[in-house]
Amino acid sequence: KVPAMPGLLERLFGPAKPARDYWAGPKLAGLDDVSLRAITLQKRWWRLDPEELATLEGRAAAGLSALDWPDALRLHQLRCLALLDHDGGILRRALLAPASERPELTGVSEPLLQAVRDSARHLLSRRSPYRPRHGFAWLGAGPPVDEGEEENIPYSDFQGRVVHGALTHLGALEVIALDEALEPARVEMLAFDEIQTLSLAPREDGQAAPPFRPARVLCEYGQPERIVLVPMRHGLSWFAYEPALLRGQGRESEHGAAPVELSGLADQARAVADPQGDRRSLSIRAGLQRLEILSDYAEEGLGSFLLADAYQLSLAIDQDDPRFADKCRGRGLDPEATRGDVVRESRLRASAKAAKKREL
Repeated sequence: KVPAMPGLLERLFGPAKPARDYWAGPKLAGLDDVSLRAITLQKRWWRLDPEELATLEGRAAAGLSALDWPDALRLHQLRCLALLDHDGGILRRALLAPASERPELTGVSEPLLQAVRDSARHLLSRRSPYRPRHGFAWLGAGPPVDEGEEENIPYSDFQGRVVHGALTHLGALEVIALDEALEPARVEMLAFDEIQTLSLAPREDGQAAPPFRPARVLCEYGQPERIVLVPMRHGLSWFAYEPALLRGQGRESEHGAAPVELSGLADQARAVADPQGDRRSLSIRAGLQRLEILSDYAEEGLGSFLLADAYQLSLAIDQDDPRFADKCRGRGLDPEATRGDVVRESRLRASAKAAKKREL
C-alpha cells in the first residue's frame, strides 16, 4: 500500500511547522509568575479592539480635542494597531517576523497613516501632557556609592528634550501598576508631565535586560510616589517570532515599522520654522524601549539611550508648562521665583544656541 503523500512527506522531512500566529505570539518559557502576569496585561493592551477604536473615533469625529488627553493617547495607539493589522497584517509581520522572513513593503495605507500622523501631532502639541520634556538621564547598573556608603551624585549622561522613541508612546511611559499585594494589576501610560523622577531598581551589569524592572516614580503636582514595574520591552515584542527581540541583547534587540516623520518634533512651534529642528522619524516598535534626546536645531537630535541601560530619569519644569504654578507648588517651590530662574536659564540657552548657529 502506497502511503498518502502528506504522511510520506512527514516521514521524510518531519512534521510541518505550525503557522506563526502574530496575533497570539509564541509560547514563552522560563519566566516567573509575576513576569507572565505582566506580559499578559501588556499583550491585552497592545491587541487591537475594533469596538474600542470605533467608539473613540466616534467621539473624536468633531476633532481630537473632544477627547481628554488619556483617551486621545489611547485612540492614537489603537490607530497604530489598526495600521499594523491592515491588509492582512503585512506591517505586523514586517515588525514581528524573524529577520529572514520579513515581507517587503510596497506601500502603506495613506488614510490610516494620516490618521496616525494627525493624532501624533495633537499629542505633541504644547498643551499636551504627552509632549517632549526637558530631562536628564543617568546610565548604568545603578547609582555609584563611595567607600563611605554615601551617595555620590554624578553628572547626567544625557540631557535635552526627551521623547519616547516609539510612535505609540511619544511623551508617555508605559508602566505596570501594582495592587495592594504588589501583584501586576493593569497597564498605565504615565504622561511625562506627571513624572518628576523615575528611579529604576539596580540590575546586574552586562546581563540581558530583564522583562521588567521595579521602579519608584516621584510624581508631580504633590501626588504620592508610586512603586511600579517598568517594561524594558515594548508590549508588541511578546507577539514576535524574532528571538533577538525577546532576548534583549545584540543589534537585533529592537526593530521598527511604519516610520512617520514629524517635522519640528522637539517643538511643534518650529514645524514651519527655518530650520525646522528635529525631523527624525518615529516608528511603531518592538524589542527594547529607547528614549530619544531631541534638538530644536539638529535634524537628527542629540542622541538616544535604551531604557534598560538607565537607572534614573528626571524631568524638569518648563516655563511654558500649562500648569506651571501647580507643578512648582507640588515641588515645594515658589512659582514666581522659579519662573524667573527658568526664564533666565532659557535665555542663556537661547543665547548659546544663537552663538553656535552664527559659528556654523
